[in-house]
Amino acid sequence: MKHRGPAWISGPDPLHHKMYVAYGYQLQSARRRGEEWQLNWPQWRDIWLPYWDQRGRSADCLCLSRSDVVGAWHPDNVELITRREHGRKISRAYRDWE
Repeated sequence: MKHRGPAWISGPDPLHHKMYVAYGYQLQSARRRGEEWQLNWPQWRDIWLPYWDQRGRSADCLCLSRSDVVGAWHPDNVELITRREHGRKISRAYRDWE
């Protein structure tokens, strides 16, 4: 049997593979929290691709957030904002829920 090389869903590009792993983590986190997920891999990748180098863990790095925090993770309901902005948005939402 002939070896076909890496058969990753993300394709042979190492950057896309890293991105696909991150996509999987975000998908699983949303499912654990009971949030509806309607973003497929190509949609998620296309949102992140131009900004991937701005992703990270510091407050000024970008993260994918829902515009409406109670709505589904859907292409029309997501935005890239800083982690600081995301934290403020989530804090406000939790205060409103109480």
